[in-house]
Amino acid sequence: MRPAWWSALPRAIIHINVADFAAAVEGLAEPSLRGRPLIVAPLGAAHTLVHDMSEEAFACGVRKHMDLARARRLCRDARLVPPDPPRYQRAMAELLRQAQPFSPLIEAEADSGHLFLDLSGTARLWGPPQDVGRRLRRQYQVLGFLTDRHPIVLFQQALPSRGLVKARDLAAHPGQRVVLAGWLITAKAVWSKKELAMQFVTFEDETSIVEATLFPKVHARLCHSLDWGRPFLLRGRVEENFGAATLTVEDARLLLPGGNQSHPRGPQPASWLG
Repeated sequence: MRPAWWSALPRAIIHINVADFAAAVEGLAEPSLRGRPLIVAPLGAAHTLVHDMSEEAFACGVRKHMDLARARRLCRDARLVPPDPPRYQRAMAELLRQAQPFSPLIEAEADSGHLFLDLSGTARLWGPPQDVGRRLRRQYQVLGFLTDRHPIVLFQQALPSRGLVKARDLAAHPGQRVVLAGWLITAKAVWSKKELAMQFVTFEDETSIVEATLFPKVHARLCHSLDWGRPFLLRGRVEENFGAATLTVEDARLLLPGGNQSHPRGPQPASWLG
């Protein structure tokens, strides 16, 4: 319940609207969907309506609640994906967590990308409401959310429940085999002394950055599956070089939404942790 003095304060309400929320979340989970027509709709039903669409599909004339058959005629190049409510709930929770430091009074429309923040009386803490709005806009600008928090948090269900090492703790495990989850952010291909291709790769999680090496045999096996801007479950040995901890990668599996990993040949991730 609000105290009596609250009603005397000038009202200051910010409305956060992440446009095309479901499509934005799908693009975060699968980077190949970004920048192309995307329609989110249930698949396989006799009569299906559009749940959401990307800006590119919107430009073709696709609208929410439109009959899917009509939407496909309007945008023949659109990629179709089914709605994933649990993923949208996790993303919405992330939006809420980022907004909570600014106000104790927040109303959220479930899984819609809409938040209403009451900033009345908070100017001494955060400055004018316009400044808070600009700050939140910067935080959400990449895909509407998840710039202060790492996008790998959306893949928690796909991670092992025990034995996972965070990037910031890598130095505590010299010479040991570890398993960690990382988002691939940069990669550089080089040649070994024997003229074999290898790769230096940088991964990050929500705690820090990991510099990793794929020596020729591992590189030959994994190079085609390592895509920039995607999350991976990594297994490797921690090395210490000039006081810095690095990871020599032995295996890597793409993290998929819904609690799964891709499974190329070899031991499965469950066996990595003993």
